[in-house]
Amino acid sequence: MAAPTQLAFRTVKGIGILDAAPVYEPLSGFVRPEGNIRCSAYSPCGRYFVWASPERVTIVDPSVGHVVSTISAENVFELGFSPLGTYLITWQRPSKDANGDAVKNLKVWKVIETSPESNGDEHTVVGSFVQKSQTGWNLQYTFDESLCARVVTNEVQFFQSDNLSKVWNKLHVEGVSDFALSPGKNNSIAVFIPERKGQPAAVKVFNMPQFGAPVSQKSFFKGDKVQLKWNSNGTTLLVLAQTEVDRSGKSYYGETTLYLLSANGGFDSRVDLDKEGPIHDVSWNPNSKEFGVVYGYMPAKTTIFNFRGVAKHSFPLAPRNTILFSPHGRFVLVAGFGNLAGQMDIYDLDKNYYKVATVEASNATRVSEWITASGSGTSAVD
Repeated sequence: MAAPTQLAFRTVKGIGILDAAPVYEPLSGFVRPEGNIRCSAYSPCGRYFVWASPERVTIVDPSVGHVVSTISAENVFELGFSPLGTYLITWQRPSKDANGDAVKNLKVWKVIETSPESNGDEHTVVGSFVQKSQTGWNLQYTFDESLCARVVTNEVQFFQSDNLSKVWNKLHVEGVSDFALSPGKNNSIAVFIPERKGQPAAVKVFNMPQFGAPVSQKSFFKGDKVQLKWNSNGTTLLVLAQTEVDRSGKSYYGETTLYLLSANGGFDSRVDLDKEGPIHDVSWNPNSKEFGVVYGYMPAKTTIFNFRGVAKHSFPLAPRNTILFSPHGRFVLVAGFGNLAGQMDIYDLDKNYYKVATVEASNATRVSEWITASGSGTSAVD
């Protein structure tokens, strides 16, 4: 029997893990921690679930709920895993030592499963960096964990994952502020250069690790920052561009525009959206053949597009700002969180977009993600 779908949640009093369909019960074997739990995360492979208290970081096996490791790391505010769960990355707020030098607050730990009696002291940091910004704080890894990368002034630095003390290679791009490594085996990197001195913003795609001329690129105005979203095959990139200020005065959050470009340079396009207003969310189906967009002034419109940006289906207008596909691409969740009512609609894409259920979650601020784990889906709600 496959493991049931699992749900992790975090409240002001602690966190919990529930086995959802078909059992709908708390995970047996999991002792709920209480108190100030600042952050939590599943590993992408589904093997681990981790949370941070002010005193330490705790890792459990979510299939049984047992603690497999603890790390003596205080005041961690962000957590992340490498794709295969080999490394755990932690981020603490920037600080200075007694000499006034910046403390290396981004730390990479190799996950070591230990006994329940462990105090966490056997864990050592395999790499550390000064990382001032909480936005885009984490390292990015290739799918096989052979390499990882981070952006610094005018370049993206690459490291061999088992040797973070030495820069392995670097891609120099004047003004680069963000980047995204492609998943899959295509080994591409997309970089973003914001507008400056009257020049348009640009997204450029390079093959790795040769870093010759860009194989694909798109220039545009109205681009102070972006979200770069690859499909799971690493063949097509969505670029959600945003300005800091909406010069028309219609939106407090700035103007948003969506672009689509292929990794090999064969195709690029602006995605046409037929409702005025901001783009709230965009997400790829794991099958890499389609993506969904939530857009427009409330009630927002949600549309599924094919990989060339052609609209396939639109859902009814509703107060929604989140879209997420299930791990195998059959279901899609369209929800409203934050300052919205907290409803979640789930549709079956294999049954002509039939609505499976509407879930009320009035106190939820966000839903994190679905994760594939032993054939099941996993999600997390705050």
